Amino acid sequence: MPALAMAKNVGVEGFSIPAGAMVEGQSLVLNGAGFRSIFLMHIYLISLYLVHSSDHADSILQTSRPVQLRLQFLHGGAGHDLLARGWRKGFERNQTAKAMHVLEARLQTFSDLFGDIRKGEVFVFDFLSNGDTRIKIDGHMQGIIHGADFQQALLAIWLGRHPVGDALKKELLHSKWAKESL
Repeated sequence: MPALAMAKNVGVEGFSIPAGAMVEGQSLVLNGAGFRSIFLMHIYLISLYLVHSSDHADSILQTSRPVQLRLQFLHGGAGHDLLARGWRKGFERNQTAKAMHVLEARLQTFSDLFGDIRKGEVFVFDFLSNGDTRIKIDGHMQGIIHGADFQQALLAIWLGRHPVGDALKKELLHSKWAKESL
């Protein structure tokens, strides 16, 4: 993707998000974007970036990396404990008890990387080819979690068989964004 396309943004219901991303020196295209809403209130805007656009969740979950997820929080105030419970619930909905046992220590390490959420804060998860997940908050490196199984479990929160929202899953898989951002 040319540098000009990387600088371009697209609008999602009045919010601006990047039209592309760079991970491991590879250009990624915006595959889809949508809002996580609770009681009709948008909590965050999430965008999914892939090497090639796709509307198949299973292939994205199994894909070779890189992939990027970007969460832009529209409200603050959620505390660390609430966020940690949310991560756990998202994992548990899409993993077997055996898989959760294997993921447990890494999920705890991951959850510990986050404090209280502030309005406007941006979480970026870079899923790297070597199986590592790089976590940044507002552009600052927070940590790395190892394992392709962790990558798949984290992505499954939004793209798994039991996502946080079926409509949000469909929006993330709506590859019209890749075409519009060119």
